[in-house]
Amino acid sequence: MVACTALAGGLLFGQTGAIGGALLGSCVFGWPLWAWAVRRWRRWLPERSRSSGDLQRLAVATGLIGPSGSAIEQAERSVRVPLMWGIFGAGVAALVAFVVLASKGSLAVAIASMTVASLCLAGGAAYDRRRLGSGMATIAICASVTAAVAWLLLPRLPVPAWIAAGTVTLTTVFALFLVGLLAWLPGGGQPDRRRWTAAGLVTISLVSVAISSVSAGRFFVQPVATSKTSPIPVASPALVATWASFKTGTDKPHQTLVDGLQITDVEPGTGSGAKRGDVLTVRYIMWLSDGRQVFSSDAAGQPFTFTLGTGEVLLGWDEGVPGMTAGGTRRLVIPPALAYGDGGTVDKSSGIYVVPPNTTLVFIVRLVSIKPAA
Repeated sequence: MVACTALAGGLLFGQTGAIGGALLGSCVFGWPLWAWAVRRWRRWLPERSRSSGDLQRLAVATGLIGPSGSAIEQAERSVRVPLMWGIFGAGVAALVAFVVLASKGSLAVAIASMTVASLCLAGGAAYDRRRLGSGMATIAICASVTAAVAWLLLPRLPVPAWIAAGTVTLTTVFALFLVGLLAWLPGGGQPDRRRWTAAGLVTISLVSVAISSVSAGRFFVQPVATSKTSPIPVASPALVATWASFKTGTDKPHQTLVDGLQITDVEPGTGSGAKRGDVLTVRYIMWLSDGRQVFSSDAAGQPFTFTLGTGEVLLGWDEGVPGMTAGGTRRLVIPPALAYGDGGTVDKSSGIYVVPPNTTLVFIVRLVSIKPAA
């Protein structure tokens, strides 16, 4: 079933859909179908094989069934296994986050979903600790809560993106694997439990560090305004704006969010910060990452007005403008996924690209006025 949902997702939405389909199959269909199949297998085994004990040990070793007394073994015959429901809830929450990100939805919703996923893992581990009182469950609870805190705080702190990405990946993967190990461990009193715990902790630690290193490595090299000129012809702006030529903020420290958005406060403003629902009037200049100016509010002949957080503008603006105050200026370096993606945008009158596909954009945004949300 997992393979079928992955195939369906891949046919409909490409590689991203295949990943989402696999997650959907694992979260929604995997557990009940596995339990049904294993029950039938257990009934079939004594009738067809004289060495059923050896086959069951092989099934445990290959992951088909869980060891005696484990939460996975309980899940074969009952849905009243809170540890498994914790894993299930975490999987569904992670699926929601994946769908939101794949559809270029709100990053805040995706972060909230991953926070919920981490708390689901903590809840499942808390039940296992009450059931068996194991130190392993205590470690899993601490790891899951740490992952939830990391998802909530790190995207909002002025830390390098590679540190934020590596940390949230490490804590989340570590917590997920720990809770998975809890579900797999033999019941209390089993002689193999301590050996499995030690081996599992070492393996989980190594795998988590490796995955988080790969995740962090994606953010070591950030797109900057010195990349090679695109070979695709780009439309020239109707007017070259110059009001921000000497105040682009390249010499100031910037904040990089987990999704690669860079935010630099060039000049402070006054008053309350902009928030979702506020109607903002701004002046702006837009450059490609190779330094070519392609558009500005001056070229449009008037400042630009929009409602913040409602999808009227690029996702990079909805993420990067909140907190600005009237009179302030901010520099935004927006990766393609938060801008025009792999489609770019074309001047309808000439058919020439304004923004080529997969292009990082650089904006200088000056907030002229704020009309608070009603």
